[in-house]
This record gives sequence, structure tokens and C-alpha cells, in this order.
Amino acid sequence: MRSPFAYTPRNRPLQAASPGAAVAYLGALLVVAFLYSSPLVLVAAGAAAVTAACSRGLAARSGWRCGWG
Repeated sequence: MRSPFAYTPRNRPLQAASPGAAVAYLGALLVVAFLYSSPLVLVAAGAAAVTAACSRGLAARSGWRCGWG
């Protein structure tokens, strides 16, 4: 019997997004990285980019592991 609380992966909007949307999202993060010199903003932009890569499954293809999944 399977637990009702068990995780079942489903396609979400981020996984179903077109490549153009992903380029626009990462391009916006790149613009933020060039415009701001605050370490806090740069860490937040880097964390957002890594989170996007992990959720799309790109991290596994490049050889490094995410903290989840």
C-alpha cells in the first residue's frame, strides 16, 4: 500500500516551459548580476539560477548533484 503522503513527480509549469521562456528567465538573472554589486543580490541571483537548473534536471546531466531529489 502506498502512503498518501508519498511524493509523486508531476509536470509543473517550470518543467513544461519553452526554451525561450527559460532563456528569458536566466537572461533576467544575468542582467541583475551585472547591474548590482551587492553580495546579497548576487548570491540570491546565483541561488535562483542553480534552483532553476536543478528543477529542470540540468544538474544531473552536467555531473553534479542537487541537495534534493
